Amino acid sequence: MVPMAFVGQMMGEFMKPIPLNVPVAMAASLLIAYIFTPFLASKLLKKPKKHQGENDDATL
Repeated sequence: MVPMAFVGQMMGEFMKPIPLNVPVAMAASLLIAYIFTPFLASKLLKKPKKHQGENDDATL
């Protein structure tokens, strides 16, 4: 993305915002990966609670 910042003339004006937005997108992705994903996984993927007196053995 860095070379895109040095393009000149008309295409340079068109592509100027692209390399400036890449670090913002990467930082947002890192924030989501480190904070929101583990938080949501801990909330959504809880182990089911066993009731008292329940036994794992299936005896008929």
